[in-house]
Amino acid sequence: MRWDAPYAKVIDQYFDSSFTLSAGINNLFDLRPQRMPIQGGFETRLSTPWGRQFWVAVEWTPGG
Repeated sequence: MRWDAPYAKVIDQYFDSSFTLSAGINNLFDLRPQRMPIQGGFETRLSTPWGRQFWVAVEWTPGG
């Protein structure tokens, strides 16, 4: 089981625009995929090879 922790804050009607500030952590507990006896060592359709990932995003929607 993989745990993600996203958070978002929406700031609307700021100078006739809208902003969404987002941040999060994917794979919170840094779990690695189970090794399998195939080429590459794991099934890419079931899990990702990356460990914990942090991300930040800013979205801006200009007003009309």
